[in-house]
Amino acid sequence: MRIAINSAIINNNKEILLVKKRDTWILPWWKPDEWESDLECLNREISEELNWAKLRNTQFYNIFVWQTPYKWDQLEARVYFAELITDILSASAELSEAKFIKDFDNYKISDITLKILNWLKITWNL
Repeated sequence: MRIAINSAIINNNKEILLVKKRDTWILPWWKPDEWESDLECLNREISEELNWAKLRNTQFYNIFVWQTPYKWDQLEARVYFAELITDILSASAELSEAKFIKDFDNYKISDITLKILNWLKITWNL
């Protein structure tokens, strides 16, 4: 089973940070290196992909398992809440875009991200 470390970053307007890879919007997620912890992975990757942004107040939220649409394998998404520290929200070359979103119906969102977002709507009243 593949593992992805995700960050659920919700701002004061109850918008959640999503990033666009190719033509699909997802929660920021990364594959950890075999030697690093989940938090080390989150901090390393958020800095690389959101141009030196930092995370604080990171805390574990939940684990979601889903079948991926392209490889048809199982993905374990470990989701962490975090606060984003940055002056300017800017995506790296690996991402098409990054922005805070509230109205998810107007975006093409991955299946597992949609599952997580629906759970967040229920548990966090997004």
